[in-house]
Amino acid sequence: MGAVSVLSAGLLAGGQAFAAENEELFLRTPQAAFSGRVTAHGFTGPTFQLYRSPSQIRGRVNGQPVSLALAGEQVSGLVGSLPVRMRVHRQGEQVTFSGTFAGRFTQLAWDAQKLTGTLGRCGYELRFVQDHYEGERSCGGLIEAPVVLEVPEALAREGDVQVAAVLALVLGV
Repeated sequence: MGAVSVLSAGLLAGGQAFAAENEELFLRTPQAAFSGRVTAHGFTGPTFQLYRSPSQIRGRVNGQPVSLALAGEQVSGLVGSLPVRMRVHRQGEQVTFSGTFAGRFTQLAWDAQKLTGTLGRCGYELRFVQDHYEGERSCGGLIEAPVVLEVPEALAREGDVQVAAVLALVLGV
């Protein structure tokens, strides 16, 4: 694995990006599609404007204000008026984040082969296929497939805590 191999627990392997080489973050479900551009200072798309630094992410997602602090292995703050308190942990190639996101339990893990877990009312079972994660999710008992998630290399390079916070915002709001 190369030095950038962290989403480094999974989104990059052997120095090659798992996601497309463009800078778009992309989530598609049978009911909706979500995309946004990853830039040096934020993430922008039709439903969100987020500005980031190494220590924070601020802005709006789906009309809700977002204010997250990133410190060490912790993500804390608010999405709307609901609390966020997550711990990000790496063990070998797998990254896990767990705690509370927007007032709901979350535990999500990813590596180079899969992304699985629960985020709010949705459970995810995605496998890595070619250059993206693909599989199904269950939200409130309704199973949706296929679900496709592409994470650009530009985000993967930012490290586990930034990736965890953005994945939670994309998958959980």
